[in-house]
Amino acid sequence: MCYASALVQNGAKLIATNNDANVRRQKFKMPVGGSFVKAIEFASEQVAHVIGKPNADVIEIPKTDLNLNLNECIMIGDRLDSDIMLGKNAHIDTFAVLTGVTTEEQLRQETTKENGIIPTYYWDRVEI
Repeated sequence: MCYASALVQNGAKLIATNNDANVRRQKFKMPVGGSFVKAIEFASEQVAHVIGKPNADVIEIPKTDLNLNLNECIMIGDRLDSDIMLGKNAHIDTFAVLTGVTTEEQLRQETTKENGIIPTYYWDRVEI
C-alpha cells in the first residue's frame, strides 16, 4: 500500500475494480479490496476511479458482446452496495441473496431509508 500510495502521489492513476469493504467469514468481517483502496486514497489524498461494481459501465461490454436485452437480465448478488446497486445503476432487475454479506436485518434497515438500496427480489438462502 505504501508503494501504491507513492506511485499515485507521483502521478499514477488509482483505478479500483470495486469498493467492497469486507467479506463475512463466520462471525467476523474481513477486509477486502475496497478497504485497501480507501487506505491508499486516504494516504495519497487522491480518489480512485472505480471501473467495476457498482459502476454500470461494467455491464456495457457483456451487453454489447452478447447482444443482451437488459430487460431480460437480472443482477444477482449478496451485497447491496455493490451488486444490487450495479443492477440499479444499469436499470436491470436485481436479486439479493442473503447468504453472503447482506443480512435480512440490513435489508430491513434499507427499506426504512429514503434512498435505500432495495432489490427487486431477495431470498434468504441459496442451497445446492
